[in-house]
Amino acid sequence: MSQLTEILSTEELQSNAGKYRDRDITQNMQMETLLIFSLEKRWYGCSASELSEVFPLLSVTPLPFTHPSILGLTNVRGDLLLVCDIRKYFGLSSALTASSIIVVHDQTSRTGILAETVKGVDHIPLSMFQPALENRTGIPHEFIEGVTMYQGEILLWLSLKQIARKLEDAMK
Repeated sequence: MSQLTEILSTEELQSNAGKYRDRDITQNMQMETLLIFSLEKRWYGCSASELSEVFPLLSVTPLPFTHPSILGLTNVRGDLLLVCDIRKYFGLSSALTASSIIVVHDQTSRTGILAETVKGVDHIPLSMFQPALENRTGIPHEFIEGVTMYQGEILLWLSLKQIARKLEDAMK
């Protein structure tokens, strides 16, 4: 028997091997960090890399003669932020009250997207996501990165950056 097996029992060696195997699997697994939020009692996620911040819904100054999904502008620390309600853009009922603004950023702009509830941030393995083959939410497939079960609920992973671009184009 080697000196190592004399120090550790067989059970301890097997347990340690399992821990290292599990660690190697999770280290090699590609994860996506998603902000989880709700719209119309459904859970959605968006990549944390698309976001700059989330804050409570503030007063919004309406913009006349714009698309109905464009709520208006709000002041965030001296900067004007365009605020959009994607529920209206996708024809959802928007019966529930929004409480938060998710700020989506890209190289040239920042756009605020309303959310009813923000659950938090979670790391989800990419392998858990499937393509959205059938979508009854009214959201076109081009904006959906994938779908998965998350804590017993269906979770749609949205590309808020693409949605924000589309909404900004609607203003032009």
